Amino acid sequence: MTATSGRLRLMDRKRAFAREEILNAAERLLRAGDVPDFSMRALCEEAGVSFATPFNYFGSKAGILRGLAQRMFDAIIDRYSADTAVAPTGGGDAIDRAFVMGEAGCAVWLERPAMHRFLIGSMVADGPAVAGSLNGDPEEMRTRSRALWILALGAYDGIDPAMRPLAEAALPEQLAIMFRGAAALWAGGEIADDQFAAAVELSTATSLTGYVPADRRVALSGRIARAATVLAPRIATGSHSD
Repeated sequence: MTATSGRLRLMDRKRAFAREEILNAAERLLRAGDVPDFSMRALCEEAGVSFATPFNYFGSKAGILRGLAQRMFDAIIDRYSADTAVAPTGGGDAIDRAFVMGEAGCAVWLERPAMHRFLIGSMVADGPAVAGSLNGDPEEMRTRSRALWILALGAYDGIDPAMRPLAEAALPEQLAIMFRGAAALWAGGEIADDQFAAAVELSTATSLTGYVPADRRVALSGRIARAATVLAPRIATGSHSD
């Protein structure tokens, strides 16, 4: 290794470390306040860097939010990998693994609900500014969402062979859309924390129903019925006087 290549590798490590420290500081600020948010000046003070540094690494506040969203996806993959590693059958077939992925996503987001609600809200409100990448790709987060389900579906074992071509073409996108829809309702407060997993289970089960053999639909119907019960509207009760 030449001295020049050694310096470049050191610079790369320093850049990676600086990026991680800025993201760590952003996470701390989002978790500390009553209302999750942060100013760039507060971020610089928290990270111990100059005001220009976050802009040099991320371009904007939206770029920092993208970095946090990417961390969120990485955490979901780590959780899914850990859950399938300890499962006796490696998480089962594609149908079973899809539910494991949904459960992993819920578990990660519910660990820091206020921060993740803020991130999801930012992606919805700011659109491509947050959902896009630093190179201007507005579909990066959509691609990463779809990749979660591609990972879970694997070789599409358990899917009806007659439906496999269609499943390969459409099911990862369908699951990603359904999951993000459930997440948006949760982020908006329309689904409570203790209903979020049921919303994802309902979305996953209904998405899979059209792709599985007939003998698997009974179990999926049971999941749908149980999830629908959890998601039933909660009607406030009480008395009032005129």
